[in-house]
Amino acid sequence: MQLYLTSYDPSNSSYCTQDGKVVYKVLRLWEEPPPTLDDYNKAASESELGAGLTKIAEIDFHTISSTIIHHMGNNWKASDFFRKEGWSWYGRDRIFTGPDGKEYAWKMGPTVSELFLVPTDPKAEHTLVARFRTPHVGIIHETRLPSLEIFPAGEDMVDLILTTFIYNEDTMIP
Repeated sequence: MQLYLTSYDPSNSSYCTQDGKVVYKVLRLWEEPPPTLDDYNKAASESELGAGLTKIAEIDFHTISSTIIHHMGNNWKASDFFRKEGWSWYGRDRIFTGPDGKEYAWKMGPTVSELFLVPTDPKAEHTLVARFRTPHVGIIHETRLPSLEIFPAGEDMVDLILTTFIYNEDTMIP
């Protein structure tokens, strides 16, 4: 499944099929300062959920305490849901357990971020589950829209992949 973003910001974009059908819409409801109760009420009244979309997740970003991820009736502290491993210029890999009980790892990069199924055998290869590619404007490389590609290994958990992707993109070191 290939999803194309309608903006360069994964946290404030629609995710569309190749023919333009909106499958997911991600809304950042505010920037700085933190929202007030009026901000929440305004966002709820202006929501486009009535236009055939259903809320699947919400991420409450916190600076001091752990961020809370609300996904399909589950509420997780990000510090409990993700385990960090390794190191790179763009932050640490974030590992989580999927609904199938298997571990998945987001490896973040400057132009490509990838989600892998972590093998139980350390000698086995990692299975690619999802890949995000940043856009190209067409000067050096061929023009390309930002996109999130979900491979067959992840097609049964697309909602969770998108939720964890948004969290990781917003917390990645620029």
